[in-house]
Amino acid sequence: MTNQTGIVDAKPRTSPGEDPYAAQQKAYDDAAKKAADARQAAELTAADKAKRCQDARTQYQNVMNARRLYEDDGKGGRRYLDSAEIDATRADAKKLMDEFCSGK
Repeated sequence: MTNQTGIVDAKPRTSPGEDPYAAQQKAYDDAAKKAADARQAAELTAADKAKRCQDARTQYQNVMNARRLYEDDGKGGRRYLDSAEIDATRADAKKLMDEFCSGK
């Protein structure tokens, strides 16, 4: 005796005209876009770091080359720094330059 299997209408997995790989392609495109966005963000970050380094280096050079350092007194005038304050300002400028220009 043989068992005969019945013929069953197979339901197509996709409807006619629908791309069976559309979801997979969309996921691939989304991943590529995220990677491109991350790459662009890293480039912007590197450019920002270079700009901050250059600005800090310029500020340090200005502080080191200035004969007299001052700060605004808030009334449109200047208050000149004494030698201890000048030393502290120069040390802060160097520390800031080292922080921004280090390879970290």
